[in-house]
Amino acid sequence: MDVSAVIKTNTGNGKGVTFHAFSQNLQPPTLVSINDYTVAALLSNFFRAEAQYTDLESRYPFVQKIPYDEAPVQMGLVTSSYVDPSHSDSVSLACFSEAALRSRLVRAYEDLGDRIGDSELVTPLINASNTMPMDQLGAFLSDTMTELGGGREQIIINFYKQPKLTITRLTNDDFDTLSENFGSVDSPFIDGFDLIKERVTRQEAYLNTKGYVPAIYTDNGGDGSNDTIVFTAEYGMSEQIISLA
Repeated sequence: MDVSAVIKTNTGNGKGVTFHAFSQNLQPPTLVSINDYTVAALLSNFFRAEAQYTDLESRYPFVQKIPYDEAPVQMGLVTSSYVDPSHSDSVSLACFSEAALRSRLVRAYEDLGDRIGDSELVTPLINASNTMPMDQLGAFLSDTMTELGGGREQIIINFYKQPKLTITRLTNDDFDTLSENFGSVDSPFIDGFDLIKERVTRQEAYLNTKGYVPAIYTDNGGDGSNDTIVFTAEYGMSEQIISLA
């Protein structure tokens, strides 16, 4: 099934509106429907799937063809029954709490230590991710990761307190802009706004017990003309790699 979808986003970081789009021929993954997968794909720059916990990315790698001027703000993770059997047989996109973000970093650096076969080398990264104040952590991780890379590339890691991801409906002009940037696709682009809107009211007991609440949908215009969906995280992060070679 050919699927082409797009969302219009703003993370409030002064960079304005960004389109996130993909166009792929999909078969339903085992865990989710085509529509669920489309939502996960459109939000994949903000909510990352971890390969050891879900088959979403390994089964259908997300394709993002529009270039970005900077790394998107990561708002959270894909979570499912693979992460914890207490979760229902579905997929949720959960924003980071401070604790969840720190845990994500620790897992990432533990995996790095396994890959390079030197767990002691990443111990300072793990210790910092567990205990260092958030307003100091970004600079420390950036400098340490750049040093570990031997000066071949610069790693820039930033953390953001209470970032907001705002999603709005596309206009006709937006679709024209998308066509100019994306080129020919096998199926017409659809606005993913309503697919996301349908899911923001879903309750997940696994997340409710951890203090999470659904994203906020607001119909400001009353007729769909000024709708917004807003995700708010306790913390978010961005990670950028700049080649120095």
